[in-house]
Amino acid sequence: MRSAAHVDVQSVSHARSHTHIHTLAHAHAPMYTHPNKSFCLMHARTRPRSRVRMHPRVVVRRPSRRLGSHAGAHAVAHACTAAASARASALRYSATIPRRTYQPSTSPRSSADFQPARVGLSAEHLDGAAVPRYHRDPERDLKTALARDNAVATKAILPKLDISKLSVATNNQVLSVLAPSGDLAAIEAHFAAMPEHCIVSFSTVIKASIRFDRLDRAADYFERMVASNINVDQDLVAGMLGLLSRRPHSDDVQRLLDLIRRSFPEGEGIKRITAQLTYIDGLQNKERYFVLMESIGVAPSHVTINMLIDACSKARDPLRAERYFALLRSSGLEPNVYSYNSMIEAYCRANQFDRSFMMADRMKSDGVEPDEATFVHLVKAASRVSAMRVTELLKESVARVGPSAPLLAVAANAYARFGDLTSMHGSLHAMQSHGWSLRPSAVLSLAAALERKHPAEALALRRAVEARRSDRPDDKRPLGPTKFAAVVRIIDD
Repeated sequence: MRSAAHVDVQSVSHARSHTHIHTLAHAHAPMYTHPNKSFCLMHARTRPRSRVRMHPRVVVRRPSRRLGSHAGAHAVAHACTAAASARASALRYSATIPRRTYQPSTSPRSSADFQPARVGLSAEHLDGAAVPRYHRDPERDLKTALARDNAVATKAILPKLDISKLSVATNNQVLSVLAPSGDLAAIEAHFAAMPEHCIVSFSTVIKASIRFDRLDRAADYFERMVASNINVDQDLVAGMLGLLSRRPHSDDVQRLLDLIRRSFPEGEGIKRITAQLTYIDGLQNKERYFVLMESIGVAPSHVTINMLIDACSKARDPLRAERYFALLRSSGLEPNVYSYNSMIEAYCRANQFDRSFMMADRMKSDGVEPDEATFVHLVKAASRVSAMRVTELLKESVARVGPSAPLLAVAANAYARFGDLTSMHGSLHAMQSHGWSLRPSAVLSLAAALERKHPAEALALRRAVEARRSDRPDDKRPLGPTKFAAVVRIIDD
């Protein structure tokens, strides 16, 4: 190890500020105090039990009178020289401490966040200031950066490595870490430096190009992948369609769709492609994805059309749901129980309760057997009509599908709207006899339904769950038997 450079008095005499002096003395060293007690070189430690980060600095105790004088300059130079002399022993000491290259942070990373916990000092000095060397072991640092999804650190380490010697899995992981960073040039540069490509490599760079609106580049990479005899899988197609569904139609979009249609093998499974429709946000994007699926040759199915009907239901658009319901028959498909349930729910959300009951009658006439969800939606619709209709549906549901906790809970809420405490108690008692219970949120819904006609019982129900919600506000588990029995007694009394 080279000997430390001497910090001369002249450089200290020309120091403009304390920060400059701090830079001159920036070296690992134990505490050093000058005999005149004016200057003290020391270091600070953080995380003393497991990791140590040393921040040496010159502490100027009385700088106002001493800094400008020749004696003060000699004192600072003496302290800096002593710090540089202790460099070798400090580095030997730091080598015995566990090394931690990256510090975890919950805030977004930036180039300033990449600060190694153990900063080594190079042999070069610039005006007496030690130049830190950040990467002692680039391969180890790369593994740490990839494990933490740190794109900034990954880009800083890659120039120090021979990418051709990295494995295909490591290179693919680098691409996946760089993809969210927004630096398409870095992604393409690493992709070009990779000695070998696979479907994962092409998939990452194609999706990144689409995400950054470089559809022409995505088409070029797709053609290159096909020319490399790499089979197109449904995961890649699903991801591409999901990204294209958020973009307006253009010539580049049509070019990508044509490439997918020509290269996607016939008879290939489409389960992932149809399942991707679940993760598309918004009704318009779902419809766009559905159109893109048809454009590449994927025929409509019960799954895709039912998803669209459900999306129309959540958007409170029953007219559009009716169009997709009619699309089932025009596509040669018969509506199933999920199709009818989505239509009934769509009418309920739009407050068209008569149409809900009409759809239920049509469901029976078509020979489709209703299930528990069907009766839950119908009881919700009946809660806005009459308590007698709720009772009829409850009896029919018990005869067809048997009693269930969701159905009895909805019926209790419906009876609470009408102020029928006797029928409400019967539903809750039936739940209690089967060992079922209500969640605190459901009890509060009952209290809100009773507020208008039975305010005393509503207040008692709120107090019954108030203590639990104050102790565990995020707890969504049902009430225990004792607590639920107390709720039933409130309605009974």
